[in-house]
Amino acid sequence: MAPYIDLPIQHISEKVLKGMKRRGDKKAVMKAIELIDKYLPKRYFTVRTELITGFPEENEKEFKELVEFVNKDKIFKRITLFRYYHEEGTSAYKIYRKLPEKIIKERFNLLNRIICEKNNKSAKELIGRGVLFIPEFSKGGRVYGHTEYDAPEIDIPSFIENKNDLKIEKSKIKELKKEGFELCGNEEKF
Repeated sequence: MAPYIDLPIQHISEKVLKGMKRRGDKKAVMKAIELIDKYLPKRYFTVRTELITGFPEENEKEFKELVEFVNKDKIFKRITLFRYYHEEGTSAYKIYRKLPEKIIKERFNLLNRIICEKNNKSAKELIGRGVLFIPEFSKGGRVYGHTEYDAPEIDIPSFIENKNDLKIEKSKIKELKKEGFELCGNEEKF
């Protein structure tokens, strides 16, 4: 079992959640966050989410509500942001008024800067700790993968230097440090 919980809230605005036909409303999202905060041992779990900006029902008010939520949030340690994509066959495709691509891009860029800062801050909390490393592929003397707290191919990429034969199974990373956007460390066998 991975020590993270994925709570894909998509948005926080009542109007946008309804337009997305999400089952839960803002109250349900906030209740889930409250319960996770109350009962989940933060030292052992990471809570992650995915958000979408640029949905046709998202006007300036809803976007500001989403930005405010991200700024105030203390629960999510990993947030992935997506731009709304107008995909044929979805219920949102039938919505007449869609946002101009320029607005979607501006909102994405603004919110993504905030999210990157938060994700980097969360990653720094792992520095110096020994964490489980799950390898995915090797390239150029490095083995890339993710820590036990990150979703594969979505969250913060990690790597370890490997001087041996690039065949690494699950291993523990010691002396984790930040290098650019990635986390890196030295392998420590179990």
